[in-house]
Amino acid sequence: MLAALAARGVASARLTLHVGAGTFQPVRTGNLAEHRMHSEWYEVGQDTVDAIARTRAAGGRIVAAGHHHAAGAGVCRAAGGPSRSTLAAGARETAVFITPGFEFRVVDRLITNFHLPGAPC
Repeated sequence: MLAALAARGVASARLTLHVGAGTFQPVRTGNLAEHRMHSEWYEVGQDTVDAIARTRAAGGRIVAAGHHHAAGAGVCRAAGGPSRSTLAAGARETAVFITPGFEFRVVDRLITNFHLPGAPC
């Protein structure tokens, strides 16, 4: 799919995400506010930050893509911290828990092909 998009002139940029086993742990509480999300380490290069800025300046949309829910949602977690409206270059961890009503500030769409029922994002 990414090759087909590239053939149509769609630009892409990458970040490195280290997914842990906690990604696949189900929510075990009836109250989402009580769930403690595991953290994931990620690294974003300045080239990716610049590509997102160029896309936004041109009126384009940012689409996070991953080969399974962990990668796709992890990209959203890395790019969508609740206090950030832009993505910063560097390496850090995120423990953002994406729940209904979450306000995405960097990513507009998510493409993924696998999500376990009940698994947190």
